[in-house]
Amino acid sequence: MIRIASAALLATLFAGTAMAETTKLKAGQFADEASAAAHCPKDTVIWAAMPSKAIHLSDDQYFGKTKKGAYMCEKDALIAGYRLKKPKAASSKG
Repeated sequence: MIRIASAALLATLFAGTAMAETTKLKAGQFADEASAAAHCPKDTVIWAAMPSKAIHLSDDQYFGKTKKGAYMCEKDALIAGYRLKKPKAASSKG
């Protein structure tokens, strides 16, 4: 039984899915994308990176990947002070 639980945990860790620190989640923050989507079916689910308060959209390379973060509804994240990260300016080397 312990082997099965350990295997499931390892599979989750190596599947590239983020594991939010569930003990530090606040209201409106979710450990998985499905729970956030169920909370706000008509809103966009984002990844809220903590403590930078950066919003990562689903097409972002960091969506669900930062060490500390949670899935949230975009509206709730904006109200909580999270902001979309600014795109890097193109280099003007010539």
